[in-house]
Amino acid sequence: MRHQIKMLQALGPVLHTPQAKKLKGYRYQLWELRPMLKRVFYGVWKKNNFVLLNHYTKKKDETDPRQIERALSLLDDWYERKGK
Repeated sequence: MRHQIKMLQALGPVLHTPQAKKLKGYRYQLWELRPMLKRVFYGVWKKNNFVLLNHYTKKKDETDPRQIERALSLLDDWYERKGK
């Protein structure tokens, strides 16, 4: 996981699959880092800054919708406190 976070720091928005994936259809730009079965959700803040939100171990093929909602809720809180 540390490697993917360093890659995100170095490459920013050009980091793509298989290391990162944009989740579509949500109210904010939400991405997931994908080190093996671990998932780390992150959001975009002020163009090229990213906020790491939450992580979990993936147990099924689909991304857990409860974890996505948790990430969106945390991003709501971040934007409320820090602004978009």
